[in-house]
Amino acid sequence: MKKKLLLKNFLITIILASPSFVSSQNANHTINIGGINLKADEQIVLENADLGVYYQFTQIATENEKPVKITDTLLLAIGNSQSIFLDPYYKTNLRKAAKARRERSLKTRLVNTEHEYLDEVLELVDATSDYQEESLGEPVQIYKNRDKGVVNSVYNSFVENFVTEQKTDEINNWEIINETDTVFNYPCQKAKTNYAGRTYTAWFTMDIPINDGPWKFGYLPGLILKVTDDENLFQFLAIGLEQYEGNRKIAKDNVKYEKASLRNFNDYVDKEKSKSMVTFYSGGYLYMTHKKSPIKFNNMEKL
Repeated sequence: MKKKLLLKNFLITIILASPSFVSSQNANHTINIGGINLKADEQIVLENADLGVYYQFTQIATENEKPVKITDTLLLAIGNSQSIFLDPYYKTNLRKAAKARRERSLKTRLVNTEHEYLDEVLELVDATSDYQEESLGEPVQIYKNRDKGVVNSVYNSFVENFVTEQKTDEINNWEIINETDTVFNYPCQKAKTNYAGRTYTAWFTMDIPINDGPWKFGYLPGLILKVTDDENLFQFLAIGLEQYEGNRKIAKDNVKYEKASLRNFNDYVDKEKSKSMVTFYSGGYLYMTHKKSPIKFNNMEKL
């Protein structure tokens, strides 16, 4: 029997300014959460999503040898036995960027993609180039199957699609500690785990009896509302809850995924995140190339 998600009376609902979420307030149509495809026949629905938990993700990175704080809002959509953790803006940003590229290419119909990095053609950029950089967000989507004890990390793109699979007990070997605190107005208990070279502390609430949480974390007696690491490089903090009304589905793209080891998957993602697509006009051509990011991120998994 499916359990209903019982939340406190002061449940806070937030709606992010993402077109896919805003539109749901105006029409009661079904919205698939996950993947990058928009058409229903290009996706596989895994199950209904009952609850959305929004987390503020803060991480310390390095820019020009100096530490910088980077903050994003990420979403955990939870169903009866499965969930997905993702950047709710990524699909929209990716689609907008692809559309913008097509429209810009139509202005000239001559496209140059021969240069991998902007440094190779930087001298061609001037005040008439209409130079633009793309900022897409976090590309990795994490699917958890709580019944099967499996975590799948997925990278979707219009060219390549990768997946790496892990068992949840590799990640969530928790020690529950007799300490309490209040997070997001919920009473929470403390737990710690060691995973992939880092020590993480979680605060979970049994007022929301769902064994899930941000990123790859879960498998505690209640929903995890906060996670930090011992080096103070990463923090997930719950900032909003939204109880869905039956029109959200956890879905994945109906494509063939290339399986990768965790190390190879992370190396590929790190490489893709270390650059961003840029476009500019010069000599009658639209140039499409990449700019190296000045920001270096720490990886949550030391492999």
